[in-house]
Amino acid sequence: MLIEFWEMLCGYDQWTPAEATVQSSDFADVDVMHGFTESTIDGRAKSVTTTESRSTSVITWSDNAGNLYRSQYTVTRPSPLFDLYGGEKLAIRYNPANPKDFYLRELGQNEMQALVRKILWGIALIVGSAISIWRFGKFLHIN
Repeated sequence: MLIEFWEMLCGYDQWTPAEATVQSSDFADVDVMHGFTESTIDGRAKSVTTTESRSTSVITWSDNAGNLYRSQYTVTRPSPLFDLYGGEKLAIRYNPANPKDFYLRELGQNEMQALVRKILWGIALIVGSAISIWRFGKFLHIN
């Protein structure tokens, strides 16, 4: 329900439906930095990182005139687009005014999930920093 409302707000519901084909995919594990912590012995900031599996896929589609277009997208797990490697068909919508622009519903959902994860990491780092500062302040007042 919300996704349809989002598509209507952005105008994607007016774009032309088409079938895209996955041509190839490249899988990689990437270290992603989320922030810094001061947990080293010498007091230096140490980066907080996690490893994230990413899949970059190349897709092709044709417009109503038969012109072929090619683009790519990158997703992370648990997106249903992650395990596609070649030959699979995807339902997309392309902009009739500029057919190289495409919209893939699952891609939008994956981007939203990634944004939520980043926001949660940021909140966790802020809360952790606030607790550390509060504890350090209590320590200074006790001594």
